[in-house]
This record gives sequence, C-alpha cells and structure tokens, in this order.
Amino acid sequence: MRHISFLSAALLLLCVAACNKNESAATGNGADRPLTFNSFVSTTKGELLTTDSITDFGVYAYYTQANAWSASAKPNFMYNQLVSGSKDGGFSYAPLKFWPSLKNARMSFFAYAPYGNAYNGIFPRSANTDSGVPRIALSSPDGSCNFQDLVVAEPVYDATLQETGGNITFQFHHTLAKIAFQARLAGSDGSYDNTRIYLNAVQLAAEYPVSGVLDLGSGDWSEVEPGRKRTMGTSLGSGENGLLLQGSRQAVGDDYCILAIPDSQKEFTLSVSYTVVTPDEALDGGKLVNSYTVSQTMTFGTDKGRAYDILLSVGPSAITFGAPEVSAWTSVLDDPGEFTL
Repeated sequence: MRHISFLSAALLLLCVAACNKNESAATGNGADRPLTFNSFVSTTKGELLTTDSITDFGVYAYYTQANAWSASAKPNFMYNQLVSGSKDGGFSYAPLKFWPSLKNARMSFFAYAPYGNAYNGIFPRSANTDSGVPRIALSSPDGSCNFQDLVVAEPVYDATLQETGGNITFQFHHTLAKIAFQARLAGSDGSYDNTRIYLNAVQLAAEYPVSGVLDLGSGDWSEVEPGRKRTMGTSLGSGENGLLLQGSRQAVGDDYCILAIPDSQKEFTLSVSYTVVTPDEALDGGKLVNSYTVSQTMTFGTDKGRAYDILLSVGPSAITFGAPEVSAWTSVLDDPGEFTL
C-alpha cells in the first residue's frame, strides 16, 4: 500500500468494485434472431452512473464473418449506434439488426455511456472507415473541466449467436477520476465542550484536463490536454449556516464530487473555510465567533476508475488531514490515522 503524507490533506484511493449482472433473454431463432443489448455498471454512489440510472449508450459492432477479431477489422455492422432504454424496461435501437446467417458468424462489440452529444462533450474520434479499436473524445463543453460520469464497456470479442443467444450484455467501468470530500471534528472524541465548528467552503485548484481521447478497448486515456488553473469546490453556507461538524465522518456538500480526466502528477491547492462558535454569555451577542481559511499545496496523480476522498479533520485550533490508503470505490473507509498541525 502506498502512503503519502501531507500537512493538511490526505487522499484515500478507491477502486471500482465488482458488480451484479442483469440479463434478459433474446427472442427469435437462427438467422432471424435480432441482436439485443443489455448493460450493467460497476456499483458506485448515487450521483454517478449505475445499472439503474444508465439510459443510453453508444455501440460499435464489427462483423468478421467466421474469422477472429483483428486490428484490421472495421465497424461495418454498427458505428456509434445509439441504444436507449433502462434496466427494467430493456434497451432498443433503430434500425434493428439481425445476426448474420453465416454459420459461426463472429462479431465484436465496443460500447461507452452516456451516448455522446453536444451537451456532454463526447463525440467519436474514429471514423466509420477506420480499422481497429474505436476511440472517442471528451472535451469540456462549458469550460468548467468538471465532467459527468463516463463509463466504457469491457470489449466483447468474437461473439456468436450460439454462445450469446442473440443478447449482448455490456459490463461498464468508470474511466474518470473522482475527487470528493469528507469532514469530521478533530480529536479522539470530537468533543470541545460547547464549542461548535461549521464548515463553510472547500475548494481545490489545479490545471484540470479539459480534453482527452479514450480507447474503447483498453479504457486508457491519451492526448490529455490540461487547461489553465481552475478552482472547483462547494460552498456550504457562511458562518453558522455552514455544515455543523460531528465526531464521525460526513459527506461534504451532499456527496459533492469533482469528476475529471485522469492525469499525471500535478499540483493541487486545497482551501478550507470554517467558523468556530463558542457560547459565552459575558460577550456581546452571547458567543465568540471566529472564521478561518487555511490552504495547503499538494502534488499527486489521478487514475481512471479511482475515487480520491480528502478527509478534513477540523479542530478549534488546527485542521488535520488523514493519511492516504487504497480501498474499493464503494467500500467503507477505514480510519487512516491523522496528522495534527
């Protein structure tokens, strides 16, 4: 396990977990069997794509007759085909395609979700005449560099009607990096008499990538282009309108997260604003109120399908940040320990 210590922040690296398969039976028989699709997504949190929430995806299909897949194959059966629907209602597309009548006909499939459009910045990078594994491009449509979830399916090579029954089920995996925040009171018991601490804002500034090209076979990124330095984060309310911290961990900003194209080592600047309120009847207003903003610079790289949770432990005199460890994307995080300023 790799450990990286920061004076004021720590990253918890999480992996994509296993998933549950959702299957449906195909209809028809023989060469008249229509080609149907189904999908499931690696288990993840509610605001990201899941098996239940995915409503459309794009498909590339290669018909190689009775031959095995090779890099010379072209998307001669489907090219960026829109498939839409739901887990419960099934998925459909048009025009409907049927399995080739050739005995032992083989087809290979690649897919991604959601389907590309001008609003999500996803579009084909490979032409319908290009051979080999298809690629798609992702660019920030609004310049924010904060993308929606993007998943890619495990390729299905050399599928036959006899083996599949006419139904192709895609297993999708996350391709972006996720950065989120958790917070709690610092200290062994998270108790400071009657003093209350409110988290007001969390921001993370960096040269986030603005575009990249995704290989639908390997799920790897290339041609990643960093943009100018931008600050992304969430506001939780000023003063006592912020997030009241407890002794136990809690999500910051209703599971707020930053989704970004994975990139190599880069510098991040973390800024945290919070307010400390201590009741004191001797003071005008009956309380002592102080607000603080602290910042720390750190360097780390991001990988596809990993979630980086920054744990903020906030005390009345200092903020501490937990040390990093790697665990599953959806697992319950272990206590990583703390560094106290």
